[in-house]
Amino acid sequence: MTEQRAVAPRFLAPSLRLPRAGAGLWAAVMAALLSFLLLAGWAGRDEWARDARLRPWVARLCAIGGCALPAWSEPAAFRIEAREVRADPDRPGVLRVDAAFRNDAREPQPWPCLRVTLTDVAGQPVASGRFTPAQYRGDDARGLIGPGQTASARVHVREPARGAVGYDLRTEACAFSAGPSQAR
Repeated sequence: MTEQRAVAPRFLAPSLRLPRAGAGLWAAVMAALLSFLLLAGWAGRDEWARDARLRPWVARLCAIGGCALPAWSEPAAFRIEAREVRADPDRPGVLRVDAAFRNDAREPQPWPCLRVTLTDVAGQPVASGRFTPAQYRGDDARGLIGPGQTASARVHVREPARGAVGYDLRTEACAFSAGPSQAR
């Protein structure tokens, strides 16, 4: 006995063969992929440049491609070396804040903002001010502070109505503002 097989019409039969892509199509796909990767790299170069491990590579690529990197920013690398708050002898009701800080980063970076917080006897803030480089350096604030460079700053704050007996002085990254904020 012969076995009979049912044959499905050709339009119902599954196609096991995929159309072959030519070399031109593969080249176009690879060119599109490479273009996408280059565009993603270009768009993300500022973010990648903030990573200490990737920055040297991004700098090399920018040297080839002609792009500029943002200045290195490592706010935690600033160290306050000296600080003093005292009444300004020439201005009643005003405190003079003097500070010296150093850039311990490996790269030059923008000048930091200074945050001065005055506290009461319980350690609670009674006033706070944030000072931009332009406020404590004037026209000298435009450049970068080099690695290992030490700088001094002087700012004046109004003595708060509530008794301030302590203070905290910190450096922080600047999102440039118009001036110090008088809080609480």
